[in-house]
Amino acid sequence: MRFAALLLLAGCGPGLLQNSAPRLRSVNGVEVTRLGGVPTGDARLKYEPGEVFVIELDIRDQEGNDVSVWWPDSPRGWRFPSDDTVGEWEVPPEEEILDWNFLVVLEDQHPRNPLTASWRIPLWRDEPLDTGGPGDTGP
Repeated sequence: MRFAALLLLAGCGPGLLQNSAPRLRSVNGVEVTRLGGVPTGDARLKYEPGEVFVIELDIRDQEGNDVSVWWPDSPRGWRFPSDDTVGEWEVPPEEEILDWNFLVVLEDQHPRNPLTASWRIPLWRDEPLDTGGPGDTGP
């Protein structure tokens, strides 16, 4: 009996329950840093009020599991299907918030050991900064 149990376990292999969390590799082509954050300051992460801003995620799951994408704090006009890696935000024309720090939660669909991972994605309004100093790009 013990021998049969050992054979069964050996046949299943160690990967049956092992799983690693999905990893966000980039947002709109902006690579995620080693510290797990999305760097700020890249033009590909700027939006303008009234535009349709497209968000594309590059996600990797080491085991090849399907990954669901969840946005718990998304604003009005956000359309991002949980089973896709591309979505969009129809930014309201009256949007007054200068920057958003979105939380994205990735959940892999491992049959026995599903895992989640989360990142903050900074997006900010594309407008000149008025510092009042020489060389200012503001109005």
